[in-house]
Amino acid sequence: MDPDSLADMLAGDFSVKSCTADTEELHPRFAQFKNEGKIRESQERRRRDILERQKESRFNYVNRLRKIAIGEELSSDEDDEEPMDLKVTLEASAYGYKQQKPKPYANKLMLSEWLVDIPEEDRLSGEWLMVPCPKGRRCLLVASGGVTSAYSKSGFRVDQFQSYFPGGSRSDSGWTTILDGIIDNKKKIFYVLDLLIWKDNPMDVADYACRHFMMESRISENPLFSEKSSRFPYRFVPLPAIKCTREDMEAFMEQHNGYFLDGLLFFHSQVLYSPGQNPLVGWLKPWMLPEILKISVPEKFTKNVPELQKGGTRAFISKFNSEHKHKCLIHQDVDMAEEVSV
Repeated sequence: MDPDSLADMLAGDFSVKSCTADTEELHPRFAQFKNEGKIRESQERRRRDILERQKESRFNYVNRLRKIAIGEELSSDEDDEEPMDLKVTLEASAYGYKQQKPKPYANKLMLSEWLVDIPEEDRLSGEWLMVPCPKGRRCLLVASGGVTSAYSKSGFRVDQFQSYFPGGSRSDSGWTTILDGIIDNKKKIFYVLDLLIWKDNPMDVADYACRHFMMESRISENPLFSEKSSRFPYRFVPLPAIKCTREDMEAFMEQHNGYFLDGLLFFHSQVLYSPGQNPLVGWLKPWMLPEILKISVPEKFTKNVPELQKGGTRAFISKFNSEHKHKCLIHQDVDMAEEVSV
C-alpha cells in the first residue's frame, strides 16, 4: 500500500480536508481556541504581506513545474529550492541508506487555511470568490508528453490516462498543460479548481479571477471534456466561482443538488498561484456558513452534523486532532508572537 493510501485510510475518508494543511485542525471558532483573536489578526496581516509581495515580484513557480513536466534540468538556483525532505533523502543515500525515488510534484499545491479573519462585507463581496469542493482527492493534473497524470499533495501518482488537454494524449503530445483540482477515481470525474499552464502558456502572473475565467472558457468551449470513453476515461468539470454576496452564496447553497459538497474554498480574486498554505485561500465546511458568514443554508447541510449535536463536539475534536497531526501556520505565527511578548 502506498503512503498516501495509508494516510487516507487512517484519516477515514478521501475528503479534501485530508489533503489540505491548516484545515487539518478544527476551525478555531468551533474548537473554542483561546487565541482566536490573535489568529484573526495574524491571518489578516499575512494576507496584506502576500498581496504586497505579489506587486514587487513574480513567482517563477509555474515555470519550474513546466520544466519538471517536460524533463528539463532546473538551474542551480531552482535546484536549491527543492524540498528539504528530498535533500535529506539524497544525502542519506550517500551513506548507504536505501534511496527513495524523488517525487518532483510533492508539495506543489496551493492550500487553504480556515477562514478565520472575515473581510468586511463590501470587501468580501467585491474581492472574494466562493468555489464549491466535491468530496475527492486534491491533485495536480499534468498533461505532457502524450499522457495525463494526476499527482497527490505528497507527489504520489494517483492515476494516469489519456485526456483532451493539450499535451495529454498521444495524438497531441507536444504541449504541457497543468491544472489543480479534485479527482473522483470511482466516478472517473476530475473537478477543476485552477489553471497553472495551458498549452505551454504559464498563468503565474495572472490572478485567480483571470485564471478561473481562462480555465472555464477553455474547458467549456470543447464539449469533449464532458464526455468519457474507453480511450478517454475521465470527464472534466470546471467548478464555478460564486461572488461572495449574501444573495449569490445563499442562492448557490439552496440550488445545489449535485455532487456531495465536502466544503467551500474562498479565493481572493488577486491571489497568484504559489505552493503551500495561503491566507488568501480560505476553507469552510457547509455547516459553518451560518455561524461564520451568517449565510442561510438548507437543512441538509446541518442535519446530523456531529459538531452541531450536543455532546458531540468534544469527541469529534479528540478524534480529529489525533488523526491529523499537523502544525498549523497560523498557530506557529501566534506562538512566535507570544514568545516575543513574554
